[in-house]
Amino acid sequence: MAMYHVTTVLLMQVEAYFRSIRKTTDRALVNKMKFHVLTVLAWTLNGNSTLPGQRISQLDPTNVNDAMLQKVAAWVFGEFSNFGATDAKARDPNFTKRLKDNWSVSATA
Repeated sequence: MAMYHVTTVLLMQVEAYFRSIRKTTDRALVNKMKFHVLTVLAWTLNGNSTLPGQRISQLDPTNVNDAMLQKVAAWVFGEFSNFGATDAKARDPNFTKRLKDNWSVSATA
């Protein structure tokens, strides 16, 4: 149950951040990238992209701040732009693979 609590809190933080940038960011982009940003945010908190469910429950959402969310979102948006930035690309498993292959702690921490 702790895993679901942490995931829900992180998702609420991502959604709050997206609401704060809605006037300057394409809404369609935000909707397409929400779960990708959530994933990369969890990797950032974990310090590793290998994130088993048991480890998710140990992440501390209180370590998330606007600067971290901004950096994570900017990195994900940039990767999406470089991948082709279409609806189909947002749902493409290869995009998730690209994120995992290109991500490093230094990219978003």
